Formats: sequence, C-alpha cells, structure tokens
Amino acid sequence: MKTQIFLSNHTTARIMRRVYLVWFLRKITSPLFVRFYIMALILLQLFRSVSIIDILQNIARVKLGDTANYFLVSFAQTEPAVQVYVTLFTVLCVWVAIKGRLKHIIIS
Repeated sequence: MKTQIFLSNHTTARIMRRVYLVWFLRKITSPLFVRFYIMALILLQLFRSVSIIDILQNIARVKLGDTANYFLVSFAQTEPAVQVYVTLFTVLCVWVAIKGRLKHIIIS
C-alpha cells in the first residue's frame, strides 16, 4: 500500500514561504543583479557629485557636431572622482551588454 502524507494548510504555507524566500534570495544575489546594484550606486554618487542641470544647460549651447568634443573636454577637466565614476559606470555597462549578448548567442 502506498502511504500518503497529508499536510495541513499551515505546514504547506510555511514550506512554500521558505521556497519563495530561497527563490527570492537567489534572484537578488545573482551576478546580474549585483552588477545593477553597483551601477545604481555609482549613478547615485555621480548625481551627487555633478550638477545635471548645469550639464544640460551647457549641452544646449553646444552645436550638434561639437557634442563629442564637448564631452571629451568636460571629462578631461572634471574632478578625478567623477572621472572614476563615469569610467566605472561605462565599463559595467559594456560588461553587462557583452555578457547579455553572449548569453543570447549561446541560448540561440
């Protein structure tokens, strides 16, 4: 004879709560989410260090053809901390894009 185990609703709810907790913890600690957390922290520090309103006002005065030159000169003349933030953010963006592209190629 087969033995069947009947669980109470309370026990089933406790077990499922733990299953969902483990699933959630695995999701938020995945490498992709960790990279996004780091990118968000870098952006937060960048926005605290730089006046975005001033940058937008200055960009409005620049001709379209001189935009790249404006960004290069601005980057070269800014504080070292801002240069580090921008460089780290750019590297992380490229890294996430490459990893996502490689994952897409491997799956396809």
